[in-house]
Amino acid sequence: MVISYETATYRRRFVFEYDRLIQGRSFLKEGERGEVYRGKVLEKIEGLGYLIDLGPFKGLCQEKVHLGAIETFEILKRQEDKHPLVTRSYGLMGESLILRAGQSLSFSREIPTTYRGLLEELDLSGVYFRREALKKPLYQVRKEYDELRQKQKEIEIKNQLGLVHRPPFKEEGDSYYFMELEEKILRLRRGKIDDRGIVLFFEPTRAGLVIDVNGVGKEEELNNTARDLIEESLILMNVGGLVIIDLVGTGKGYGAQDSLTKEGVLVQSLPVRGANLFYTPLKSLEQDYEELRHRLSKEF
Repeated sequence: MVISYETATYRRRFVFEYDRLIQGRSFLKEGERGEVYRGKVLEKIEGLGYLIDLGPFKGLCQEKVHLGAIETFEILKRQEDKHPLVTRSYGLMGESLILRAGQSLSFSREIPTTYRGLLEELDLSGVYFRREALKKPLYQVRKEYDELRQKQKEIEIKNQLGLVHRPPFKEEGDSYYFMELEEKILRLRRGKIDDRGIVLFFEPTRAGLVIDVNGVGKEEELNNTARDLIEESLILMNVGGLVIIDLVGTGKGYGAQDSLTKEGVLVQSLPVRGANLFYTPLKSLEQDYEELRHRLSKEF
C-alpha cells in the first residue's frame, strides 16, 4: 500500500507491506530536486562555481555560464544550510516522461523491451520514459509530451525569475491515513514516544540523532521491542546521517547488522535524501498539521 500526500511545506510518500512501514520520504515543496527555475547569473565564486539568483533563493552552478545571463536551471541537489546545486541541462518531469533537450531516447529499466518498441513509434525526441508510461494509453503519453514541449517554449522566453515547473505529485490513499501519519510525525518531533512498555527519547544534536531507550524488564526483550519502534520512527521521520542509539543495559540480543559496543550503544549511518524531520522546527510541523487538518475537515 502506498500513502502519498502534501502538507503546506512537504510532499510525503510512504510504502507499507501489510501494516509494516518499509519506506518513507519527505521532501520540501520549495527548492527540491527536479524543480525548474528561471535564474540570473550573478557572479563567479572561485572554487565553487557561479552564484545564480533563482528568485526566492540562490543556487550554485558548476557549469560554464555567462555573467548577467537569464537562463533555465534545474535543482540537482538540495544542501542544508547551503545553496542548492543547479544545472543548465534541465528536464521537465511529467507523469510518464521527462523532457530534456539534447537527451537521447531512453527508458526506465522497468519498461520491457516489447513495450519500448511501441513508445519508439511515437517518434518523440529528448525523452526519458518513466515506468508510469506503462500505465498510460499511448495517445495520453503523446499528449503529455506535446504539453511539456509547449511549456518548454514558454519558459525560454520568460524574463521573470522564479519557479517555472514542479514535478507532478498525486495524493494516494485515504485521508484518514494522512492525519494518522502526520500525528505520529508530530509526536516524534516532540522528542518522546511511550509504546509497548518502552519509552524512547529522541534528541537531535549537531553530531547526529541520539535515541535513548528506557524500560523495565528483560534487557533482550526490551531492546528487541525497541528495534521495531526505532526502525519505524527513522523511516517515518526520513532520517539521514548519523544515528546513535543508547540501548538498555549492554544491548544484548539486538538483532541489527551494525556496530554495537559493549556499553550497548548502536551506531548507524543512514543515507540522506529529502528532509530529516527531526531537524525541522517543531512550530513548522505544528502549523503543517493544523493546515492539513483544516483542509481535510472540508471533505467531510
